[in-house]
Amino acid sequence: MGLFLLSCGGDKVDKNASIEERREQAKNRKTDPALVTPPENQAQPVAEFDSPLEGSNWKIYELAATDLQHTFEEENETVLTFASGLVRGMAYCNQFNANYEVPTDGSIAVTNFRNSSQPCSGRQGAVERRVMSIIKESTAYTLQAGKRLVLRKGDDSVTFLPAN
Repeated sequence: MGLFLLSCGGDKVDKNASIEERREQAKNRKTDPALVTPPENQAQPVAEFDSPLEGSNWKIYELAATDLQHTFEEENETVLTFASGLVRGMAYCNQFNANYEVPTDGSIAVTNFRNSSQPCSGRQGAVERRVMSIIKESTAYTLQAGKRLVLRKGDDSVTFLPAN
């Protein structure tokens, strides 16, 4: 369940609250551990979800981090899918999923990030860890005419191109 998207015990989420207010509300909410940990380590879909990213599929193109740069080859299978309030993907070695929300145009909140834990070493491992960190902690995005998606975490970014 997402801190911003879903709530426990039938509580309604205030869509007009800021991200910080929603985080504080979520911290103060008493939750049942069975509700917090989705079955099979999966984030939970949200029924009526509206976002400019909803229904889109992306293939990773470039990592631009302060200490690590990487351009991906075309045959790379790292894909990002946004559907029903979930973002899912596959990096070099591991799958990941999380809830996401776009509270305002250009901002993004990713919550309940989960990933598999297959070993991934060397440069691929370093790149994968950085890509997942940026996705997990993204606070902003740019969507350029449906041809390029850039997720940002501070000065670091990951650029995606349409997968279809």
